[in-house]
Amino acid sequence: MGIFGTGQAVLRVEDERLLKGAGQFTDDIFFDGQLYAAFLRSPYAHATLTTLNVDDAANAPGVAAVVTADTLDKLGIRDLPGAGLPASSLTPARGPVRQQTLVRKTIRYVGEPIALVVAESLAAARDAVDLIEFDAEEHDAVVSMDTALDAQTIAVHAEFPDNAFGIVEIGNSASTEAAFKNAASVVEIQLENTRIAPTALESRACNVSFDKATDELTVYQGCQGVHFLRDQLLQAIDIDRDRLRIVSPDVGGAFGLKFFLQCELVAAVAASMITGRPVKWSADRTESFLSDLHSRDQRGSARLALDEDANFLALQIDITANTGAYCSQFGPLIPSYGATMATGCYDIPETYVAVKSVFTHTVPTDAYRGAGRPEATYLIERLVDKAATECGLARDEIRRRNFIQPQQFPYTTPTGRIYDSGNYDEILDASQARADWQGFPARQQQSRANGKLRGIGIATYVEICSASGSEHAAINFDENNRLVAKVGTQSSGQGHATSYAQMLASELGVSLDAIDIVQGDTQQIASGGGTGGSRSMVLQGSSLFHAAGKMIEQGK
Repeated sequence: MGIFGTGQAVLRVEDERLLKGAGQFTDDIFFDGQLYAAFLRSPYAHATLTTLNVDDAANAPGVAAVVTADTLDKLGIRDLPGAGLPASSLTPARGPVRQQTLVRKTIRYVGEPIALVVAESLAAARDAVDLIEFDAEEHDAVVSMDTALDAQTIAVHAEFPDNAFGIVEIGNSASTEAAFKNAASVVEIQLENTRIAPTALESRACNVSFDKATDELTVYQGCQGVHFLRDQLLQAIDIDRDRLRIVSPDVGGAFGLKFFLQCELVAAVAASMITGRPVKWSADRTESFLSDLHSRDQRGSARLALDEDANFLALQIDITANTGAYCSQFGPLIPSYGATMATGCYDIPETYVAVKSVFTHTVPTDAYRGAGRPEATYLIERLVDKAATECGLARDEIRRRNFIQPQQFPYTTPTGRIYDSGNYDEILDASQARADWQGFPARQQQSRANGKLRGIGIATYVEICSASGSEHAAINFDENNRLVAKVGTQSSGQGHATSYAQMLASELGVSLDAIDIVQGDTQQIASGGGTGGSRSMVLQGSSLFHAAGKMIEQGK
């Protein structure tokens, strides 16, 4: 294993630089001739733009340019890409409702960007934003799913008058309904996963530089995958792929939020194109709450069918998911993706899930911290707890009766997922032992005597990890005899540089401090899937392991 081998405690190799304040985040990067960006954002959830006069702002001291939707159209810049819905028996396949970078006519959520000012200083840009003559005719807005689905309500998009984007079905409706007819008992529950505004320690930012002489565009942006961001940006702007470079410096937290292309980068690119100068935008915390992609915002109702021995027979779930005002790059797919894990760790023979996506006048939603799977876990675990109560069984007992057993693996769920292995009884035994489950009543009694409340619970889950393909890895020794590893994932605080270096040190017998991990640059790294869905150590780690093996063979 060696002195620095995987699993051994070592100091993280990236920490000293960061602790000394030598990190390089997007806002730390400055170019010669740098301009600073500020946005005019809508105070309305739903309105029609009637007046937008930017002349005073454009002539204000220090202002280099004002970008509007007309500017983007003249440059040939397209709306943001997004995800649609697959076909099912209830809904035909539907392409995405793409998001406008800057408002053309209709405003669809509070905080939607209307215009961008770039100036010699951030203060000058913000002052000029206040000079924009802006007026709009405000309309009633639908901000809740209930209101959006009301037959009398206003449509977010004219092509979807009922605000229902579509329904995705998972499992078999007929066989599930038949199983319910034979049930000894049925347990029902309704739950809501509230909307979340992700809040990374480092707010979103971008720093772009367009060279008019060479038609080359360089983008610095802390993100979760430079290649994915590049490919998304290429769907909005016309530029040769080889002339677009994306660099992700240090990233101060991401968790889904920083995977996707959003309005501000596209508008900043337009500003750099028309001025020929670098443009930087950095969100403050208030602006982040208004503009960052949101997450969750789902409501689920579920029914669980049981036989007379409390064995699970069937599961039926209806999910209503708030897509927001537009389709983000993964957003419409997240609820159904998570719903494929609806059965959790349990052997449930029949399952049917219907996921309805709804448009509202709110910020679009997309992936964050588990992307649909936490919502599915919350629903099934709460349902199982309620079933235990109604059946008069202990919470651990009803789970043991219905766990998938080791001899059943590999196991295919009714939603089409394949579980390769597992021993859930053993895990529950170990967890209860460590938690002193049997000793809880005494601890609870002591707490009550002290006027306190004490609780204990069980929650199980099984996760989709590393679902997105393979991963690029390249290793070589440079002229200074340092081992350089180029990886396609992107760290946002997880310690990849240490983990990957430990793997290589273990395999190649190289000192940990002689290894450099290179990430986040489309110019240096041929391809990469980025970081998301717990894929980094599984896929990137495996790629590095095999690359090390090939290097040993070449050496021999």
